[in-house]
Amino acid sequence: MIATHASREYDICVAFANLAGSAAGDLDVVLDTVVGECLRLLPVDGVELFLPGFSDHRYSAGSDAGPAAECCRTGRGIAVADLAEAGRAWPGYSARTSALGYKAVSVLPLRTEAEAVGAASLFTRGSTILNARDRRLAQALLDVAAVFLVRDRDLKKSERTTAQLQRALDSRVIIEQAKGVLATQSGVTVSIAFGVLRAFARNTNQKLADVASDVVNGVLRMEDFRVEKK
Repeated sequence: MIATHASREYDICVAFANLAGSAAGDLDVVLDTVVGECLRLLPVDGVELFLPGFSDHRYSAGSDAGPAAECCRTGRGIAVADLAEAGRAWPGYSARTSALGYKAVSVLPLRTEAEAVGAASLFTRGSTILNARDRRLAQALLDVAAVFLVRDRDLKKSERTTAQLQRALDSRVIIEQAKGVLATQSGVTVSIAFGVLRAFARNTNQKLADVASDVVNGVLRMEDFRVEKK
């Protein structure tokens, strides 16, 4: 009994070490690791992740998400000892999972202190749901994965914001260049040149930055704008 307990403690330590180590890879590695460790350490026959809002094609929000969607929404676990009996509540989910040979499921959230970002369905082929000890272990693994999910989401959001700011800066630079080019070519003020650029973009249904780029690259010349000196 002592050896068995010691072995399980060692296996759990290895699981968390593996999960921490997977953070060096991309998000797919983290998700695959947490699924693999749940299968290795828990008395389950299958694991399915429900991750609405994340772009992983293997772990996404489906129309038959069933109790996983409810768990993600509420942040509370759900246990279903008989998936066939649950057909009335979640017909698509029950039919699909029963067809895979699963009879019971324990659903737990992937959560941080602030939110639940997904849910994990832990399936068994017998009518057995996870006991309290196994639920605690599963929840701990899923909570670690949730931290990585949120970090990845926030990083991608930051990268998108940075890219948007860079595009805005690039657009502003090209517009300023175009104003100078048009003012020089036409002998008008920079303010008038900008008004002409803006009017041309509006009248031709183009982005201002695209019109400015054409000016800088010589595609559009001063006669194309019909600028009058003032």
